[in-house]
Amino acid sequence: MIGSLQVGGQRTTATRIDAERFGGRASMISSDPQARHGREARAQGSRCANLAGFTITELIVAIAIIAILLALLFPALVKVRSAQRGTACIANLRQINAAFHMYAQDNAFRFPQPATANRSWEQMLSPYVRGKFVCPADDELAIVVGSSYDWRDTGVTNTTLAGRSLAENVRTNAILTFEALPGWHARGLINVGRLDNSVTTVSEAEFFSDLNTNLTGAFVPMKNKHANPGG
Repeated sequence: MIGSLQVGGQRTTATRIDAERFGGRASMISSDPQARHGREARAQGSRCANLAGFTITELIVAIAIIAILLALLFPALVKVRSAQRGTACIANLRQINAAFHMYAQDNAFRFPQPATANRSWEQMLSPYVRGKFVCPADDELAIVVGSSYDWRDTGVTNTTLAGRSLAENVRTNAILTFEALPGWHARGLINVGRLDNSVTTVSEAEFFSDLNTNLTGAFVPMKNKHANPGG
C-alpha cells in the first residue's frame, strides 16, 4: 500500500518488488514436492482411466472375434483328435498281429485255439501284448466286452486260423486280425492285420470277402458271415 502511494520511479519500483515477491511465492508453491506428486498422480490416473475404459460395443466386438476363431479352430481340433485315435488303434492292431506270431513260435508254430483251451484269445495272448485290447475310437464294444479287436477264428475249417500251423501253405495276405466293427474311423472302412504282419485299411465288403475265402485261395461260404466266434 505504501509503494502504491509513491510517484514516479519509486512507484514502479514498488510494483516490481511486489511482483517479484508474489512471483517468488508462486515459485515456492510450484516447487513443493507434495503438490507436484499430487498433480502427477491425478494425471496418471486420468491416463489409466482412458486406457482401461472399454465401451460395450468394443467388448461385443472382442467376444465376436473370439467366437469366430473358436469356430474355425474346432473342426481342426476334432480332425487332429480323430487322427490320433486312428494312429493308436493301428498301433494296437499291429502289436496284436505280432503277438499271434509270437504265440505260435512258442507253441509248436500253431495259432491259439480258444475253443479247446477254454480261454479267450485275449487271455492267451496277454503275455505278448502291452496294455489293453482297446481301440480309443471304440465307444461301443470295449466298455461291454473289454476288447475292440477280433481275429480269424471263423469256425469254418477252410477259412479259420484257430489251431492252424504257420508251416501250412496259406495265403500270406489273408486277414489275421481286425477291429471288431467297421466304421470307427470312416464309414464302411475297417483296419485289418494280415498274415504277413502288414496292417491296412480295407472296405467292409473286401473284409468279409477275405474271411469267406479259403486260406489257400478258394472261396468258401461261411455258416454266418456276420458272426465272428473268435473267443
